[in-house]
Amino acid sequence: MRRVDPIAITNPVVDGWTRESLESESSWRLDLGPLSAGEAIRHLHRHGGLPSTEVRVGEFPVLTRLAAEARTELARGSGVAWIRPDFGDRLDDASWSGIFSLLCSLMGMAHRRIAARTDGLPDASMATVVVDGLVPDVVGSVWLDDPDEGDDVALVSTTALHHELEQHEPTFVRALYRSVLHTTHWNRDDIGGESARYVRAPVYRYATASRSLEFRYDRNRIELAHDVSGHPLPGVVLDAFDVVDKSVTLPHLAASLRPRRGDIVLAHNRRVVSSSLTSGTTPAVETRAMRVVNPTMRPALPPAG
Repeated sequence: MRRVDPIAITNPVVDGWTRESLESESSWRLDLGPLSAGEAIRHLHRHGGLPSTEVRVGEFPVLTRLAAEARTELARGSGVAWIRPDFGDRLDDASWSGIFSLLCSLMGMAHRRIAARTDGLPDASMATVVVDGLVPDVVGSVWLDDPDEGDDVALVSTTALHHELEQHEPTFVRALYRSVLHTTHWNRDDIGGESARYVRAPVYRYATASRSLEFRYDRNRIELAHDVSGHPLPGVVLDAFDVVDKSVTLPHLAASLRPRRGDIVLAHNRRVVSSSLTSGTTPAVETRAMRVVNPTMRPALPPAG
């Protein structure tokens, strides 16, 4: 396949949002109303406080509409959905977790608890919905505590970041077009033997057919794949990764959110770099956020459109 020079695709990717432009929009800020919450709570009561493994869309007409709005915003809007209850934080932890699980199910995102705390609450663990097996496509959390000062979630458009690098750090943007190894495994113990799977793909790729910019980045698992396979990453690639990681500190690019108890934040990993939702980083509310992992069911909703 013919390689596409990053210089040639600058114009199609300048439309990524900046902090100022995202803050001026409202479509990514969604309300969880009492009717949506009521549908979820009634379902939880009927099933012993936990979501049923078979979620039917018809049972949740209001919550389903909210899920559809969130999916559309993730897929075709900003890539971010911040869902906030408009009735206060009067529910208990189990109810907030159940609402989050049901919303994820309606969006086609399966959920399970990876590690249980001693008090029975879900531990803050990886938040992933994997589509192509390389990186999570959607990450998200529900906040069960109000975060402390400095626990804000910082988000950057991968498209805006590309344009920023092309203008100021062209060497690094070219490094991100170089193919690197990705692995689906989480740690060294899982990656050994014949079961190890490596995929070679760049972090940034421009899809000429759809005229869209693709972004695949899970630094922990990229570095793990190169470490175990014995193919060290070039220094310029590691430097480019540092720039990506630090992009969430750029005030003109990074939008900052401070979720409160009951808030749900979802981000599309192909379109957004996140300081605390992206896999491999520290969650904004440690040990208090329920998160989603690989899909185990067909989406309850059709693709957004």
